[in-house]
Amino acid sequence: MRKAIITFFVASFTITGFAQNTKLIVGDDAPKFSVAYWLKGNPGGIEKGKVTIVEFWATWCAPCIGNFPHLSKVAEEYTAKGVNVFGISIDERKGVGLDSLQRFVAGPKGQKMHYTVGADDTLKYMSKNWKGATGQRGIPFAMIVDKNGKIAWMGHPMTIDKPLEQIVSGNWDLKVQRAKFIEDKRLDSIDVSIISNFNQYTKPERSGQGLLVLDSLLKKEPALKYREYTAHYTFVYLLNTNPEKAVAAARETWAHMDIPTWTRVSDMVAYTISKNMKMPTSVYVLGADALQEQIDHYPWAMDNAKTYDELADFYYHANDKEKAIAAENKAVEKAKETSAATDEKLLADYTEKLNKYKSL
Repeated sequence: MRKAIITFFVASFTITGFAQNTKLIVGDDAPKFSVAYWLKGNPGGIEKGKVTIVEFWATWCAPCIGNFPHLSKVAEEYTAKGVNVFGISIDERKGVGLDSLQRFVAGPKGQKMHYTVGADDTLKYMSKNWKGATGQRGIPFAMIVDKNGKIAWMGHPMTIDKPLEQIVSGNWDLKVQRAKFIEDKRLDSIDVSIISNFNQYTKPERSGQGLLVLDSLLKKEPALKYREYTAHYTFVYLLNTNPEKAVAAARETWAHMDIPTWTRVSDMVAYTISKNMKMPTSVYVLGADALQEQIDHYPWAMDNAKTYDELADFYYHANDKEKAIAAENKAVEKAKETSAATDEKLLADYTEKLNKYKSL
C-alpha cells in the first residue's frame, strides 16, 4: 500500500513540472531595447553583429552591488571583442528617482560600474518586457543577446563567464541551449513543488520514510538530484539517519551547482547544535566550510560579527581549538567595527566565548 502511495506522490510532481509561465526563453528574439534614462557611459542598444549583455540591478539590492566588480571585469575583457555591456536599474523603491540614481552612480558604489548604466522610469518597460517576460523574479539577473539578436543565455551574472566565452567564440549551440533551458524550467518547477509535501518528513522519526519517497522521485526524475530543494531534503533526511552520508551528499551537491546553497547546510548544522543533537566531527566541519564560503562569496550580505561567532561555534564542536579562537577573535573585531559595538552585552558574549576557547 505504501509503495502505491509513493508512486502516486511522485507522479503528481511530474504533472506539475510541465507548468510554464515564461513568455521569453532562450532562442527567442530579443525584445525591443528601450531604456528611459542613461546614467553612465554611451547610450546604446542591441546591435546586429555584436553580443550584448543586459544585467538588471537596483540600488537597494546588496547582491547586485556586490556583483559590480565582476561585471566590470567582464566588460573590460570583452568590450574589445565586440561585446556591449549594459547595467539597467529596475524595480527601484518608491522615492528613488532620476536624481537619486545619478547620485548613486556618481558615488563610491557606482564608481565600481565600468560599463554603460541606464534605468527604467515609472513605465517599467525593461522590467516588464525583458526580465518580467522571462518569469524571473529576483535580481541581479542577466541576459546575453547573440550577434543575431537572439536571447542566447539568461541567469545569475556570477555565472556568466563560461556561456559568454562560448557565445563570443561561436561555440554556443542555440538549439541545444534552448532545449536545455526548457528542460531546466521543467525540473525547477518539479523541484519547487516538492516543498509542501516533503516538509512532513524532516523529523528524525520520519526521515527514513522521506528517503524512500526521495528515492522513488529520483528514479523517475534522476536529473533532480542536484536541484536546490531536492538536494536540501536529501541532506536533512540523511542528517537525521546517516550524518556521514549527509556530509558526502552535501559536498557532492556543491560540486555540481553553479551557485551552491551553502546557507541551507550551515542553517541545518546550527539547528542540530541548538537542539543538542550529537553529530560526528565531519558535520561541524561541513557547516564551517559552508559559512566560510558565504563569507568569501557574499561578504556584503553577512552580519560578519554574528557569522564569525557561529563559525567559531562550529569549530568548537569540531574540536578545532585554534580555528575556534581565530574565528571568535574576528567576531570580536567585527563587532567593534560596526554598530554592534554599541551592544555591550553582545560584545561581552563574544569576548566570554573567546576566553572560553583559549582556556580549553
